[in-house]
Amino acid sequence: ANIPTRVEVLGGEELGEKAVMNSANIAMLLRESTGIQMQQTSANSANQSIRIQGLDGRFTQLLKDGFPLFGGFSSGLSIMQIPPLDLKQVEIIKGSSSTLYGGGAIAGLVNLISKQPGEEKEISLMLDKTSKHGTTVNVFYSERKDKFGWVLYGSGNLQQFADVNEDHFTDIPKVQSISLSPSIFYYPNEKEQWKLSLNTTVENRIGGDIDAVKNGTNSLHSFFEENETNRVSLKLSYENNLSDEKSFNFKNSFSSFKRELTSPGYQFNGNQFASFTEATYNIYNDGFDWVFGSNLITEKFDEKPTTSLDRSYKHVTFGAFAQNNWDLKEKMTLETGLRIDSNNEYGAFILPRVSLIYKFNESVSSRIGVGYGYKIPTIFTEESELRSYQNVLNINPTDFKAEKSIGFNADINYKTLIFDDAVSVSFNQLFFYTRLNNSLLLEQQGAYFKFVNAANPLNSVGFETNLKLKYKDFVLFTNYSYNDVKLNGQQKVLTPKHSFGGVLMYEVHEKWRIGYEAYYKSSQFRNDTTKTPNFWIMGI
Repeated sequence: ANIPTRVEVLGGEELGEKAVMNSANIAMLLRESTGIQMQQTSANSANQSIRIQGLDGRFTQLLKDGFPLFGGFSSGLSIMQIPPLDLKQVEIIKGSSSTLYGGGAIAGLVNLISKQPGEEKEISLMLDKTSKHGTTVNVFYSERKDKFGWVLYGSGNLQQFADVNEDHFTDIPKVQSISLSPSIFYYPNEKEQWKLSLNTTVENRIGGDIDAVKNGTNSLHSFFEENETNRVSLKLSYENNLSDEKSFNFKNSFSSFKRELTSPGYQFNGNQFASFTEATYNIYNDGFDWVFGSNLITEKFDEKPTTSLDRSYKHVTFGAFAQNNWDLKEKMTLETGLRIDSNNEYGAFILPRVSLIYKFNESVSSRIGVGYGYKIPTIFTEESELRSYQNVLNINPTDFKAEKSIGFNADINYKTLIFDDAVSVSFNQLFFYTRLNNSLLLEQQGAYFKFVNAANPLNSVGFETNLKLKYKDFVLFTNYSYNDVKLNGQQKVLTPKHSFGGVLMYEVHEKWRIGYEAYYKSSQFRNDTTKTPNFWIMGI
């Protein structure tokens, strides 16, 4: 509430509510947030990507406890493989956030904050069964004793295929997955903390023609798409509060992602190895805070020779950054930052950022900010995922440019009590604009598909409105977002201009609650310029 960067927080209560409704992954949790669209990129695997402010999923940085989770090849199926039960809260920043978090945060970032062991033991067990033959089991255990603590989280999901609209194709794919995430904490003293985490997920999902999925392929029923994935990551972090005015943090992670995508007569198989190393030094003074840091990010993708195409690559990016928060006055704080990155294929990038918050009084405050960003291009986009990467040509860095952006955000907040303090009112109005140069376009050239840089910039303009009313045990939350995303004068495909949401909840604290929610999406353009119908989703 008091910093120039606008941060939305989904707390434990919201996480608990959505975990009950969908404990297999976090897609529902994010889909119902204002201005966020969960775009399904495969009808067969049900893969989804996060779109913030109408921009493709590759422009949203996905973090867990500050570590980059997925990028490049490993971003496929990412949202569908993150269960929510071990999360403490979720932080969402919309708009360019590249100064601290790297070039990929053009549209914004989602930081998943995991639970830590407390003085009291915590054990949670959740078993879900759905009417569409889905079963999910989640187990969470945490405890701390003296200088050591530990967390163990496991999740298993079995989903049978389902043909909801009876067109003989799967609307819900068959899924078998298991995830394990043990963590060990060490507290040498009150100022220091070490954490070592292992995360692994093994999954198989298959969709397509019902008969092919159920009984195997034959001459009449041959279409299917099968995804076999294996994720492993090892993360180490160290925190040291050197004094009341200084702290030091270190992070290091290694990850491996293997994916085999199979359909009739075609197979895509690859391995991605990635590493992330970061060190930051923080200085806290009265009215003047600094963050200094540097990081090294590596990403190596090796494609196994299942076709004549080899789209392997290796990217190494070194970055250094600094950010300052300066309390100019009692009511005003200025945030400035600068990042300089150097990539082995695409050279150097300079990313400045400026944000300002001004508090008019206890009820009204306003923010304004602008920042630069970039994205190193790879073939792993929503368009190529739709084609299962079949006949998609490699990107040659010698004749290709990185995508670059400038983003602007401004918002105003209002909080007050009305009707003799019986009703609390919270209102937020956000405006945004992003200009993206050199955006990737996938063009068909004969039997192949080739990426090119767009000649004209892509522009994303819009606003978000949030209103929350609370009266005793009743809460009403409504939101509306407008997205105008255009390239060459044409609205971006599969991007609704208008979205509306509303939730009315009645809760007897720690006993029971009941709610009604409704969400609306306006019509969207398909690739052939025809329009989809608009639709509502409602639930009790």
